[in-house]
Amino acid sequence: MAYLFKFVLILVLSSGAYGNKDYSNVKLTPLAKDHLEQMSALMSKDRYTGCLCPASLNSKGSYYTLCGHELNPKAGGICAKEGSYRCVNNQPEAILQFDCAEKGGGLSCVESTTCVLACKEHNVKGCKRI
Repeated sequence: MAYLFKFVLILVLSSGAYGNKDYSNVKLTPLAKDHLEQMSALMSKDRYTGCLCPASLNSKGSYYTLCGHELNPKAGGICAKEGSYRCVNNQPEAILQFDCAEKGGGLSCVESTTCVLACKEHNVKGCKRI
């Protein structure tokens, strides 16, 4: 019985730790004011789902993209596991840009390799069948 308790405890701790990565080493280039305002606003299909940006991420003056499975929800919130979220200008709540699962076909949220500008720096996400 003691082994079962330890196993369950380890499982619970490890599953909760996935969304707690340290982002303090991420350095982002500031965006122009008009571009930052555009990224901070909800675009046509964007929405809030109660998913929090990592506290260790400094996105002041810029943005950073993460998949839902990399984030933690606030009380009553939901992070779409295969959703692409945008953390902008140190706002506490992430903006859901799109959910790969809603597109069907078993698509997953992954790092994008086909964006126009600064894919790596902003950690741009896309959908891919893996």
